[in-house]
Amino acid sequence: MYRKAMYRADRMADNLPLLEPFTKQHTYCAYCPKMCRFSCPVSVAQSSETTTPWAKMTSAHHVNDGNLDMSETVAASWYGCSGCLRCRTHCTHRNEVAATLYAARAEAIQQGRAPTRAVAVLQEHKRRERNAALAASRLYTSSATDAQPDVMYFPGCTANVLCADESVAGWRATRALADAPVQVVADRCCGLPLLEAGDPNGFRRAATEALLAISTARLVVFLDPGCLHALKIESVRHGLTPPADRMIHLSELAAQHIDRIEPLPKPMTARYHDPCRLGRGLGVYEAPRRVLAKILASEVEEFHQCRHDSICSGGGGQLPRTDPQTAAAIAKNRVAQHAWVGGGNIVTACPGSARQLSKNGNDPVLSFASLLEESCREDR
Repeated sequence: MYRKAMYRADRMADNLPLLEPFTKQHTYCAYCPKMCRFSCPVSVAQSSETTTPWAKMTSAHHVNDGNLDMSETVAASWYGCSGCLRCRTHCTHRNEVAATLYAARAEAIQQGRAPTRAVAVLQEHKRRERNAALAASRLYTSSATDAQPDVMYFPGCTANVLCADESVAGWRATRALADAPVQVVADRCCGLPLLEAGDPNGFRRAATEALLAISTARLVVFLDPGCLHALKIESVRHGLTPPADRMIHLSELAAQHIDRIEPLPKPMTARYHDPCRLGRGLGVYEAPRRVLAKILASEVEEFHQCRHDSICSGGGGQLPRTDPQTAAAIAKNRVAQHAWVGGGNIVTACPGSARQLSKNGNDPVLSFASLLEESCREDR
């Protein structure tokens, strides 16, 4: 009886066809006693039951079953997710809450029930792509592309537009470490903003173009974990076949060539913030810590909640654009944790996380790419 109530794939026709692949996920959540309610940075920041993982998934479940109307209020709750994957970590079934909510958002877009700010993300995407390409053309001249490139560097739109120094530092570090011709792929978007805002078809088109652009490389090095996760993991859900074994994060490249890294002249301390998509999303925990320990000539300090239990910076899921107040509150919570264990320097391997933590705290936030580039310079 209980198992039948928990999951019946044949119970009735779905009202939300895009949720069909996630029937098991939202059904399991709907019948769960809220075991992961503490894990969501959005519901914690808002002190709201409506945006707990259970509530968001349950509302999607009931709308899909026809027992709840898709109001704008209900749809808005589905955007209360940063895609941090922390609820999955604390779920016995490792339920894919974020992916399910992305499908629910797509239904909300199609039915005209999505929040105005989410619609704006989609409407502004072409302009965002143009701005990113223009920024990249200023950062990377023709000299940025070596002849017969063997390795490609994918900095990502966020870095090119908002974190230019970090973007260039990552490219220089990649050239120093790879010891091979490097081509910058800066005129392609991974499509993640489209997926997160509710346009899976747009994401599929963008991801297809990005994967085609990197298809000839022996190795593709990513600066932004969000881009890497989108093209390596999310694209598979959408029927694409990425060259996963040839796609790595900058920290992984650095760990592979750690013998080429020199410590900074003056040892320093820093506390490492695990980016959600790099850690929980891609399972990369040790590489950035090993590299930072050598660069800093000091043991890497940790947050009280770190690695698989790390707290989100509030920079994902398009939250800074759809709900900037909540995104800022999440970042402030993380910075407060940093202060609680002693403060000092923060370092992270994600441009979006670095921007969020820097904007919402007073302690220095160091760029992994910039530290790495400094440690690889031959003229030091």
